[in-house]
Amino acid sequence: MLAIAAAAAVGLAIAPGPAAFADTSVTSIGELANAFATQPSGSTITLDADLTGDDTSDTVKVPAGRTLTLDLNGHRLTLVGDDATGTAGLGVPAGTTLTIVDSAPGGAVGALNATGSYGGGGAAIGGAAGEAAGTIVIDGGAITARGEFDGAGIGGGGGGAGGATTINGGTVTATGGDFAAGIGGGRNSAGGTIVINGGTVTASNNNEMAAAIGGGYLGSGASVSIGAGAVVTVGPGFDGFGAIGPGVPVPDSSNFGSLSNAGTLILPTFNSIDIPAGVVVTNSGTIRNAGTLTVAGTLANTGVILNARTILNPANVTGHNATVLLDGNGGTAPASPAVVYAGTFQDGEIAFPADATRTGFTFDGWFTQAVGGTQVTAATDLGLGGPKSVTLYARWSDPASSGSGSELADTGADALPIGLAGAALLLVGLALRLRSRARAAG
Repeated sequence: MLAIAAAAAVGLAIAPGPAAFADTSVTSIGELANAFATQPSGSTITLDADLTGDDTSDTVKVPAGRTLTLDLNGHRLTLVGDDATGTAGLGVPAGTTLTIVDSAPGGAVGALNATGSYGGGGAAIGGAAGEAAGTIVIDGGAITARGEFDGAGIGGGGGGAGGATTINGGTVTATGGDFAAGIGGGRNSAGGTIVINGGTVTASNNNEMAAAIGGGYLGSGASVSIGAGAVVTVGPGFDGFGAIGPGVPVPDSSNFGSLSNAGTLILPTFNSIDIPAGVVVTNSGTIRNAGTLTVAGTLANTGVILNARTILNPANVTGHNATVLLDGNGGTAPASPAVVYAGTFQDGEIAFPADATRTGFTFDGWFTQAVGGTQVTAATDLGLGGPKSVTLYARWSDPASSGSGSELADTGADALPIGLAGAALLLVGLALRLRSRARAAG
């Protein structure tokens, strides 16, 4: 203090320290825009009313170098980019960070509806036209982000890369504009880094020229990680070129990006994920495939694939990938079941094989060996090591036989021919013995 007083006494200028954060609440779009423009890094801006903006409203944008938090607080916020200037609905350009939370009391759910600018190609949440996105973190709320022409739903504006997007919770619906990703890059731009740790996320785009999650048209894909707490549905609005990966052109090892899934990844009908040669995609969660998985590279599957439609190049799915063959073992086996891309029939939602049939015998179950082995049920772990074939053998018992004949019945062999053959051997032995005695007597 003495040093400061002495400096002041001789007229020395004292530089102010960094501004402390100052949380604030807002009740109008004008107040919201002003708070974004003036609040220092670390501040939380909280909605105290439902707010509706349009393309003529003040721009809501995180200034360069700032880190802010927007608390929806159970309210509804509508923002629209300016077509004339190409702004984003909610601007989060490169070099800035915005975290969206919802601290709504009493179970209310806050909602953000953001729309990009059509003429200029601003993203719904992220970069304006020509801007890459910054760091966007979504922790809660119901978030609907719709990009317009060239702009991503969440990510880059037209000509801007996707930045870094993390979704930890909430319900997020992101739709890219024409030629832009739902989450990721704007037109001609890469997807950035996308981490989805939790929440329910639906990502799509307006045409087949960009990924749902990843790159815009002519843009490379993204580094995509889906955590155990997330449910993610991906697919363009119609006949998808690739739900995750680059925009047009065809994906290859240089432009695909990366993908790991530990949550639930849903691929709807008429949509596809193309894994190019040289790329390894990992799945320790669940993939629900109603579209087409094209596996030119490797899909390392230690989790579950619920396949309702098409997997091309299934031999490139490793780990859980078992083709089950059925051996009637003396009886008639039913048709073999579908390929099991899971540890068990039960986990893979594959119907367990029906009973084999054999006249006069009782079916005792399916076993790993014709004789001996262990019984297999819908809950039996089929193990990793795929692609592989697993043969299950029918096991039989003869209700009419005593205990001594059960092993023959288990093997599937018919006891009657074996018994006749044994009797014949006894008769031959007796004849030889009688002949030997006759020679001795002579």
